[in-house]
Amino acid sequence: MKFPIKDEYSRQHAINILKACDLKKDNMFELKQIRKKRTVDQNALMWCWLNFIEAETGNDADFMHEWFKEKFCPEKSKTFNGVEIKIKSTKLLDTKEKTDYLEKIKIFMMEKAQIYLMSINDPQFHLFYSQYKK
Repeated sequence: MKFPIKDEYSRQHAINILKACDLKKDNMFELKQIRKKRTVDQNALMWCWLNFIEAETGNDADFMHEWFKEKFCPEKSKTFNGVEIKIKSTKLLDTKEKTDYLEKIKIFMMEKAQIYLMSINDPQFHLFYSQYKK
């Protein structure tokens, strides 16, 4: 049985189902928090940063994307033809994972290269974004 918990009523409903379980029978429940896939805005910010890093360091944005993926992207499992394959792909990240990934890049660039990567809360972000988006 799957159902979303969107409000207090649906949360209480799930609790009532658990309470009604017969303790003498073998029951197993799985609670899973499902997050949305990374957003278009998160991806646009990442590429803006990569273009800025290219302009500042001379390192190709595509190369830096691969390098950061290898360094910071969590590994995901996919099954192909019955074989489990582990890959690192920013396309497979959910919104929280993508936020964490971007934060690691931001910290790394500040600590290792003294390059500050602007985010949407920075006052001049719209100028930064308009210059480095592609």
